Amino acid sequence: MDAVRALHAFGAGSGRPMRIACIGEVMLELTLLDDGVARTSVAGDAYNTAVYMRRWLDKPQASISFITGIGSDAVSGRVLDALRSEAIDHSAVERRTDRTIGLYTISNDSSGERSFTYWRSNSAARLVFGPSSSLTLDRLFNFDLIYLSGITLAILPQGVREQLYGWAKRYRRNGGKIAFDSNYRPVLWGEAQIARAETMRMWGLCDIALPSLSDEMNLFGDADEDAVLGRLASVGAVQGCLKRGERGPLSLKGEPFAWSAAAPHEVVDTTAAGDSFNAGYLAAFVQGLQPIDCMAAGHTLAGHVIRHRGAICPPDINPPAPWWREAGAVI
Repeated sequence: MDAVRALHAFGAGSGRPMRIACIGEVMLELTLLDDGVARTSVAGDAYNTAVYMRRWLDKPQASISFITGIGSDAVSGRVLDALRSEAIDHSAVERRTDRTIGLYTISNDSSGERSFTYWRSNSAARLVFGPSSSLTLDRLFNFDLIYLSGITLAILPQGVREQLYGWAKRYRRNGGKIAFDSNYRPVLWGEAQIARAETMRMWGLCDIALPSLSDEMNLFGDADEDAVLGRLASVGAVQGCLKRGERGPLSLKGEPFAWSAAAPHEVVDTTAAGDSFNAGYLAAFVQGLQPIDCMAAGHTLAGHVIRHRGAICPPDINPPAPWWREAGAVI
């Protein structure tokens, strides 16, 4: 894995922990329970990935930071409390007096498949890296690995996205690595044509691509998996895997997922299935594991998460310990 070796030379090869940052929006999550009561928690796709990476990576080996914008109100304060409780660095969380965080509800059908309702138009995260933001893209040069998603792109103005693409080219030339999941949400983009163009630009700028088959087919109208793989390969996205739910992932190089694990006995809620998969994959990736092991790590972690309601499992319901700790793998 040449990308891993380069990442280690840039980060942990210097004798310090690997520095990883997740960029995105964090919201207040309302999970509608069977008795009509709603449980509140903090969640959001990039945040979910940050949490599960933190839980699967030992602190001396890697530091995890979250980059976003929130309000100065009490509800926004819950974000900082959550980040502290998960031991995630929040020094790059911008607090604003003119905005707050978004809100969404989760409803599940009998199979555990989820649907969302959002209130996020006044989200402070939409202003990150913009003219009025105290956060600059140059600050991201401090990190070895950056993770972001299509939701991150969708909430940023076009001008900020253009700056992000220019920064990404410089960042990669300096040895930094970018991981990306398209995580397509039509309502955030408005026009599918814009979503397709911006997503393809980001696929061409990432080192680790973590698409979902359903997202890619919905956005681009691909006929099958081969069409998805071919399109991604056309812009150089060949490191990573295609997430396919319970069928298991497929290497972007077309290699089969030759690994088996018991399927969850009960799927309660598929919220954060893809986010937690990304966390497991990336946690294994920065350990220097082979692609099959990275895919297995993602599949295992996602299988655990979908057995519980909400995006983030309660802290007393810990995900399974990654096997590389017992194997003695170190960065």
